[in-house]
Amino acid sequence: MNHALLADIYGGLGSLNSETNNFQGTYDCFMNEWEHLQAAFSNGQLQRPNILEVFGLGRLANGLMALQRYPEAEDYYGRCFKTWEGLPGDRLLWKANFTICLRMQGKLDEAERLIVPAIKDRKDLSSTRFASVPERVPKSLLEQARYCPLRTGCC
Repeated sequence: MNHALLADIYGGLGSLNSETNNFQGTYDCFMNEWEHLQAAFSNGQLQRPNILEVFGLGRLANGLMALQRYPEAEDYYGRCFKTWEGLPGDRLLWKANFTICLRMQGKLDEAERLIVPAIKDRKDLSSTRFASVPERVPKSLLEQARYCPLRTGCC
């Protein structure tokens, strides 16, 4: 059985479920993706370190957040970033998702510490990767009236 391929298929199905607001389907598919990724690593189809493991952890965190299982999602986001160490890739969108997870648990100071440096360090604020982040981030930070990424400095 090609677990790496099945993981990829379940990841795509999970994303489709997410886009159609099928929250249980999102979680179920991302969990299946994660299980197939683990099997692919176990049987040698994939080797570590591998960015697919990072995305599997992050997607599972997203699925858990969709079900409002925030403490579990926080754990998976933490594992995602730990696994990401030493691997390439843009972490900004994942940090925005993690920020929402922290906010939903009332951890506003942690959310701010996570996302504000990431936004301030961006040199190209016009990129499409950055475009969706301001819509996500102010929900966690503007409630504290401390930071507005659309302005310079603090609000």
